[in-house]
Amino acid sequence: MAEVVKVSKSTQKKSILNWFLSCAVGGNYEFMHGVGFMYSMVPVVKELYPNDVEKQKETLTRHLTFLNTEPEVGTVIHGVTIAMEEQVAAGADCDADQIVGLKSALMGPLAGIGDSFFWGTFRIIGAGIGASLAAQGSILGAILFLLIYNIPHFLVRYQGLRIGYKSGVNFLAGLSQGGVIAALTEAAKILGLVVVGSMAASMVSL
Repeated sequence: MAEVVKVSKSTQKKSILNWFLSCAVGGNYEFMHGVGFMYSMVPVVKELYPNDVEKQKETLTRHLTFLNTEPEVGTVIHGVTIAMEEQVAAGADCDADQIVGLKSALMGPLAGIGDSFFWGTFRIIGAGIGASLAAQGSILGAILFLLIYNIPHFLVRYQGLRIGYKSGVNFLAGLSQGGVIAALTEAAKILGLVVVGSMAASMVSL
């Protein structure tokens, strides 16, 4: 086994930027987010195999598979995948099937967490605060809505990759232990319902 080449932080950031730019516009019914994920891996693969074009093609082709997850939290999959690709490039006992299998195993649980928090919580909180201010004629309504949704959005995208990269293949096992996924999802649902109820009580007159 050769020495493991660590992907630089700048390349990891490029990967996240590619994902941000392509995960939605590159979606289709055959691969969903798969095309965007493959594009996000381009800078990583070029760094791991700088002088081997055929290896670059082979690696990118295996990432052109079906992937459907929540884009913000889904960056954890990028981190785990990068860590595994480093091992493959070094000749470790890790093959393509393991990488594809782990991506498939992670995309469902992470989609549940991300949808609960971003679509069911942050979006609702931002809309509730923004709508109440906008109804009073304040431009802060639109500004706060964008800030409340997008600040957590960008933080989670970056930190998700960092967590996935550091945890590697142990990430899924860590989430599964103690019902962490179920607890996070349930907490997000409760918070979202509280916000919706409060918004209805303050904005709807009978």
